[in-house]
Amino acid sequence: MFKGNGFLKTLAGASVLITIFNAGGKGIGFLRELVFASSFGVNQDLDIYFVSTLFPVMISTSFYYIAQNYYIPSFSRVNAGNPAEAKSYYKTALIKSGLLSIITAAILILFSELVLDAFLGEISTKKFDLAEKLFLIYTLTLPLSFVLSIIISWEYFNNRYLHSLISQIWPNLLIILFVLFASGSFGVYTIAYGYLSGIVLQFLHLIFITRKDLREKSIIAKMSFARVRLIPAFIVVVLIEIVGQFNPLVDRAFFTQIKEGSISALNYANNLMLLPVSMIAMAFSTALFPRVADYFAKQDFDALRNKLGQSIELITFLILPLVLLFLIFPYEIVNTVYINSSFSTDDLEMVSSSFFILILSLIFYSVYAVFSKFLYGINGAFALLLINISALLIKLAVNYFFIHEYNYLTLAISTSVSYVFLFGASLILIYKRIGGISNFQLVNIIKIVASLSITGGLGMLLAQWLPLSSLYLKLGFLILLLLVYFLFARLFKLRIVKLVFNKDLVNAAN
Repeated sequence: MFKGNGFLKTLAGASVLITIFNAGGKGIGFLRELVFASSFGVNQDLDIYFVSTLFPVMISTSFYYIAQNYYIPSFSRVNAGNPAEAKSYYKTALIKSGLLSIITAAILILFSELVLDAFLGEISTKKFDLAEKLFLIYTLTLPLSFVLSIIISWEYFNNRYLHSLISQIWPNLLIILFVLFASGSFGVYTIAYGYLSGIVLQFLHLIFITRKDLREKSIIAKMSFARVRLIPAFIVVVLIEIVGQFNPLVDRAFFTQIKEGSISALNYANNLMLLPVSMIAMAFSTALFPRVADYFAKQDFDALRNKLGQSIELITFLILPLVLLFLIFPYEIVNTVYINSSFSTDDLEMVSSSFFILILSLIFYSVYAVFSKFLYGINGAFALLLINISALLIKLAVNYFFIHEYNYLTLAISTSVSYVFLFGASLILIYKRIGGISNFQLVNIIKIVASLSITGGLGMLLAQWLPLSSLYLKLGFLILLLLVYFLFARLFKLRIVKLVFNKDLVNAAN
């Protein structure tokens, strides 16, 4: 339906498509977490799984974002001169990424025992053997993951989103199936087997879809390793993504000093908190990124400031009510979401208390997700690197100084503090680079905050008077608060939908 009129090539169309598939993909990803909770609960084996697979997952995720933030602009620059050269550049990137992944995997396998011993500390031989095997399985997926990252970036560059988005569902789907049907016999190994099978299926899917580009003789004939250079911009992007992936590493470093099951509990809470970020903020920022780079290249700062204001308005309007709902009933939300889990009362308390602390920074991290794309687009990558390094050091310092006082809650506290810092530092930097948003947009944001504040105040008053004893009454109360929020938004004449679907925005994307 959209293909014929080019809708998917507009910011609106791309945002809608990415949001839909992000919702589906994250929905399946969250279903995976529910299956984990039901099958494994909060236990040492699951903690060992998260710790032992951290490095290969961190490297794979880092390269995925490196491909997004470096290769898409690079494809654009090469394509502007000669489309055939862009295809050659793509093929070269595929082969070099494959070779790089093989070298990386070999190094990880060579030092696997040393790495695992540093993080796991004194555990039984049986548990260490489990960690080594999980580490090996995930490491063996790196070559496919690296190549997939380049293919997906190439597809996004060509405004072909559909199959790339569909293919990213396979790993989580296979993990769910393996855990559901085999976890009783193979335990946490089923997560690794499912992930490996899913990556293979995703690879075959995209290779089949992109076979035409790969078969063209002109691509192979013009392929040259000299086309991909480790220029400073590339190195900065690599470092940003690596630093960003070090956040869970900082938490895992305190594995031996916190309560058993804490890593699993934090993972459940963090995934629940990040669900709206990945479905809303990430989708919009992904579609927005190419436009920001284009406006900056044209030195159109008015358009940049306009898009910045629109982004903040949209994210604030959609995320703030979720923050309110999550803060009022954190325990009930966690209990409802993980109702069929193997959690004990203590486990549930660990997850819900971590969730409450993380929610305090949800709006800040959501807006930062957009700010980071703006900084990439306006050549602020080096400054973004410094911001991320500072945030990581802040997180490490909070963990180090408070881990003995607050135990596992320290990990959630340090995460929230680092998110707030990322937001504040990137906001200051963007303001210095392109200036502030318009007074009109600032007033709109204030109206959104005012709508939520009034709603929250009424909600707290009503919560004291109403007998909200059952889950259904609490659910009805939350729906009532949402209706009140949208009523005030209506009274303040907020027209948030136009931020995505107005005529000017669609024309700008064409």
